[in-house]
Amino acid sequence: MAGDAESLSMPAFKPDMDITDDGSRYGVQLDLPGVDKSKINVRIEGRLLTVSGESESTVQQQDGKDRLLRTERHSGHFERAITLPGPVNADKLEAKFANGVLRITVPKAQADTQFKNVPVI
Repeated sequence: MAGDAESLSMPAFKPDMDITDDGSRYGVQLDLPGVDKSKINVRIEGRLLTVSGESESTVQQQDGKDRLLRTERHSGHFERAITLPGPVNADKLEAKFANGVLRITVPKAQADTQFKNVPVI
């Protein structure tokens, strides 16, 4: 069952995300309801921004009496990776988490104006 093996390696859910550009910085907002702040990882490498983490299930059986009839809450590993449209100042990235929403701001960097002509030999 190739589909089953493939689904095991996929993240449990894909958080909703918005990306904005206010001219001087990029903004990224992800909905992460029920996720503990300590379980969120934010990484930037070049223009690649990656947000990952874990969401734990809130459904617990007590003494075997509760029976889960339906669940729509996501749990498990999640990851979103995006390439920002232009150069950024990664040292000034800010990530704030409140009320289940992660807000990331990354100031834009000046484009590298240095260039070099390379002779073809």
